[in-house]
Amino acid sequence: MFTTKEDAIEAWNTWKGRYQDIDRQLLLKNNLCNYCREVVSKIKNHVVIENNDKFGGSLLLPDGSFSICWPKLPPKFSVFIPKDIDEIFLLRARWCFIFENVLDYRQQITDLILSNDRENHILNNRLQDWNNTLSQYQLPLFEENDLRGCNLSGLILCKKDHGTFLRYIDFSYSELSVVDLNGANIYGSSFKYVDAYNANFSNTILNKSLFDHCLLSSSYFNASDLHNSKFSESILYKSCLHGAILSNCEMTNCNLSDSSFLNLKTVENGYEKIKYTDLNELFVRDCKLDKVILPSDNNMISNKFTQLVVKYNQENNCANILYKALELKPNFFGIGLDIKLFIQWILKLFRN
Repeated sequence: MFTTKEDAIEAWNTWKGRYQDIDRQLLLKNNLCNYCREVVSKIKNHVVIENNDKFGGSLLLPDGSFSICWPKLPPKFSVFIPKDIDEIFLLRARWCFIFENVLDYRQQITDLILSNDRENHILNNRLQDWNNTLSQYQLPLFEENDLRGCNLSGLILCKKDHGTFLRYIDFSYSELSVVDLNGANIYGSSFKYVDAYNANFSNTILNKSLFDHCLLSSSYFNASDLHNSKFSESILYKSCLHGAILSNCEMTNCNLSDSSFLNLKTVENGYEKIKYTDLNELFVRDCKLDKVILPSDNNMISNKFTQLVVKYNQENNCANILYKALELKPNFFGIGLDIKLFIQWILKLFRN
């Protein structure tokens, strides 16, 4: 943790993981059962876990990876009332009781998801088996299609011949950072309060999926089908949606800063192929659109969205110049004005 805001800003600006993809092996190595044993021991011995002990934080590590506080809760969960905090904490903690250790957990979860069938029969049968263990400790039992609170961070959950089936799954309150779900069928699934930093959702079917209060920064949705999906209160900073289908997709109060919607270019048998990003009827409301990257050669992007991005960045550039022109000084009502910058702001307004 950082003692000052300046220390936190410096750590973020100098952290290797901000400028490159996270090394999967380093992430797994640095997150070997951080808190599971502590949580299991307390619950088994009927030790009351205080609210403060249910929360943790992530550390930015020098090797470019980071620590994950799972099964403890990230700070953003503090908005919930105590009763809900207890429930969400136990939804995450229950996974620690099923497996011998973190390596056993990762192997069994990976094997289960890779072998799952389209109707989730295999998954749900296993969840029912695990309920026998959970019932001994009065932990929340698994419901149908229930992966709430799980930790899939760093796992490779894709096949070469076809994607995995995870249709209508509830991933709420889970940790999915650096997971590889390339090519998966995740139709109609729910992602509420999910951390999925630098995750790979490329080539996935995500129609009618819901992303609510999710961290999706630096994640990949290249060539994914997000038709009729909904994003709300989520961060997609610096995410790549090249060649994605976002028609009739809704994005409300999201941070799309530095995200890229370029066309996806690939080479097959020596020939270049282009998959155009489909942004027709993309509904965007109250979103941050700083430095959003749009392709110049794509007629599948609505003029309304293009104009919205251009207007947003023009207004913010003008506002930034005006903000920089103002500074606190012990003279005219405590506010000083940089005339040169102020004139630049006026001229920019006229040009726009």
